[in-house]
This record gives sequence, structure tokens and C-alpha cells, in this order.
Amino acid sequence: MSSKIHRPTKAIARGIDRRSLLRLSLLSGASLAGLGALPRASLARRPRAVQGPVCAGNPVIGDTQIADTGGSLEVTIAGADLGAVPGDLCVTLGDDEGRLAFVRVTSVSASEVVGTVGVIPAGMTSGRVTLAQGIGTDAAPTNVPAGFVPDGPFFSWYNSGQPITRAPDLIQLPAAAGIEGANNTTCAQGTIDPTTNFINIDISGAAPNCVPGTNISLQFDVRLNSTEVLAFDTWGALNTTATLPLAACITPFCNFLAHNIRSQTAGRLELACAGQTTASGQIFLQLFGLTDTSTGQFLTFVSGGAWMKIIEP
Repeated sequence: MSSKIHRPTKAIARGIDRRSLLRLSLLSGASLAGLGALPRASLARRPRAVQGPVCAGNPVIGDTQIADTGGSLEVTIAGADLGAVPGDLCVTLGDDEGRLAFVRVTSVSASEVVGTVGVIPAGMTSGRVTLAQGIGTDAAPTNVPAGFVPDGPFFSWYNSGQPITRAPDLIQLPAAAGIEGANNTTCAQGTIDPTTNFINIDISGAAPNCVPGTNISLQFDVRLNSTEVLAFDTWGALNTTATLPLAACITPFCNFLAHNIRSQTAGRLELACAGQTTASGQIFLQLFGLTDTSTGQFLTFVSGGAWMKIIEP
């Protein structure tokens, strides 16, 4: 049988009411998620602001440096009007082929931002810094499903019209920086399908069962077709306490992410996510859009990407 992942056709994806699709997906057991992964060493994330005011200003990125600090990469961004609260900044490294690495900001002043680079996709040798100011929330997660315990705080961030600033030049990554994960680790990257604006993340390479002590984390960062919410980033992680088939881990994990995204954005944003298994046994997550509940607008992904990381004990 074919191993091809079956995606909705362009006609279906664009020919139905998107908000109805979201509601039907949630009612049928699909879920919401934010994606991408940070190395396990980075799970102790920085304190973040709790729903503070949207940062003002027009950030300017000047010189950008990257250094191997022994086990991780540290990015230092010089500039002007960069911000004041680490949690209200979203920083990424991206190359011209669409690969993304997420940066955990550790300190910020008006003239300098310092952060630690997360998972670096295979084949990524350089990246351009993108910095966006917005509203960040980092809190103990709620609605944790049976068979799981949280691993660190849950993070949601969104930008509501502030400038998104990109560095003019790519910076080269150190040659030894290709860290997708250690032994017993599966990393899967999802990029936007231009025909549907969906993100598919194939996790078929992971072990068939989530045994106790398995760590699952997701993070994603996207730009959106909206004048109100221009960008969104989220991150969360759970550890399993019971043995479950891999496919059975997807729905409760997505529901967990869905609940926390809603609560941390004060009910403003909904992200639709569904777990899929093909006839050939491929297992993947499909993200198919955000809804801005404050305006009722369905938001499609314009650019960005996602990571899922599964660490087996």
C-alpha cells in the first residue's frame, strides 16, 4: 500500500468554511497544538511575563554573533529598541530553505539580546535572525491528561501588530552544531504545505509505544495572514507515566496544548490539530490553522515551521 500521507485537497481545504472545519475537528476528537522541540537540556525555560502590555517600539538588528558554549549555541544580537522583558520576545534563526531553529532568550536590554539556540534541523548550516516583540505567557500547565505529567512550564506568545525585524545577513553556524537529538530521540520537522497552508509532521520514526518516562515536546512559530495577529509561537512538553501506542499519545497531547493555548491567550487563539494514521502505518500530526476568536477570523500560515521531539527513556 502507498506510504503517501493523504492531505486534504486544495479544493477541500479552501472551499469550505474554515471556522466550521475547526469546530467539527474539535468535536470529532481532533485537537490543538503548538509545536517544535528544544533539546532536553533546555527544558528549564526562562521566566516570562504574564500577559503584560504589548511591547512598543521599532526594533533594529545590528551585528549578530553566534558562539559554541560547549553543548549549546549562544546568539548575541546587538541593536536598538530591542525590548525589555525576555518573555515578550520571540527570536528564531531561519535559512533560505525554510529550516527554523528556535532561540530561548535569556537576557534582553534595549541594545542587546542573548539567547540559547534550540534544536537545529539537519542540513541547516546558516541562519538569519528574526526578532518580534509581543505578549508572552509562561505558566504551569493545566488540563494534563491521564497517563502524563507536565515537563516544565507551558509557553504561548503572540504578536499583535508590532514590527517583525529580520537581520540583513545570514550567519554561519559552527560546524559541530548539527544537534537533532541524542540516542533514543526522534526529531520531526514540519513545514507549511503551500497547497493547503497546513503543517504536517511525520513521527513514524519514533518507537511504536510511548513507554513510561517518554518525553514529548512540540514548538512551532508561524507568520499569519492577519493585520491583528501577525505571528504566533508556542511550546509545551509532557512525560508519559503509562504505556500507550504512539498513535494514542497524539490526541491527549494535542488536547493538552489546545487548552493551554486558549487559557494563555485569554481565549483569543485556537489552533486546530489532528493526529492521522495512514493505511501504511505512517503517523503524523497535522496543523491546519489558527482562529482569532476576538475577530472570528480564520488565520492561515504564511511562513514558519514546527518541531516535535520524542525522547525515549
